[in-house]
Amino acid sequence: MKKKGVILLAVLGLAVIGFAETWRLGSNQDWQPVNEQGDSAFVSAATQAKQFVSTGKAVKAKKAFSDLKKQFPELAGDDFDAYVKAELLYANRKFSDAAKAYDKRAKEAFGEFSYCNFS
Repeated sequence: MKKKGVILLAVLGLAVIGFAETWRLGSNQDWQPVNEQGDSAFVSAATQAKQFVSTGKAVKAKKAFSDLKKQFPELAGDDFDAYVKAELLYANRKFSDAAKAYDKRAKEAFGEFSYCNFS
């Protein structure tokens, strides 16, 4: 009887996980599901790319960022390319190289103002 209860709870737990949504902080500082946003296509694509980076799936992340750039050409430019380069280093678990790339771009954009100094 206990085994059936444990199995039932496990199945119900997995069912809840299957209905997870992506949320973002709205302009009024309240959490809103991505599908309620006017820019949901961008948010969804950017979130997917970031998830690939976070989970170390560099090849999928590179394709997701490429698709994001094609779908939203206004992102194209040196800033986006530098960000993607750093993100891909992070996805490949080259954390110190990623930190250096983030810091280099921050220094180029904001001068010597930076929270970290990896030079």
